[in-house]
Amino acid sequence: MMIKTHICGLAELNHQLRIRLPQAVRQRVLRAALRAGAKIIVRQAKALAPVDSGALKKHIRARANRKGKRGCVDISIGVFARKGQDYPYYWRFLELGTCNLSARPFLRPALDNQQIQVIEAIRKKLKQRIDAEISQGG
Repeated sequence: MMIKTHICGLAELNHQLRIRLPQAVRQRVLRAALRAGAKIIVRQAKALAPVDSGALKKHIRARANRKGKRGCVDISIGVFARKGQDYPYYWRFLELGTCNLSARPFLRPALDNQQIQVIEAIRKKLKQRIDAEISQGG
């Protein structure tokens, strides 16, 4: 399961970024902005996650996806395995529920509850990084 969200109305921003910044710089700027928003969702998901052993909270994180369409920046937020640790496979059952277990979602509500803060964090980080890259000459 993956939560995807799209921010619409960014055509002008995309156009300006293409004009002013090389692709590698543009991707760094966008990745930094998405990470700033993702941190808020991860923090909220950890706060909402049910606690038994604490393993679930340790595995909630955001990661940049390196593979995908050229020029696209993609970050996934979810429960991911870490090296040397047992993976809390049961997170899906908690998030979605089963025929015998009612859902106790924590990922989707984290996004839903923090949308305004996430967009604002992305906006601020975009402005900060774009200004810094332009002042450095791209």
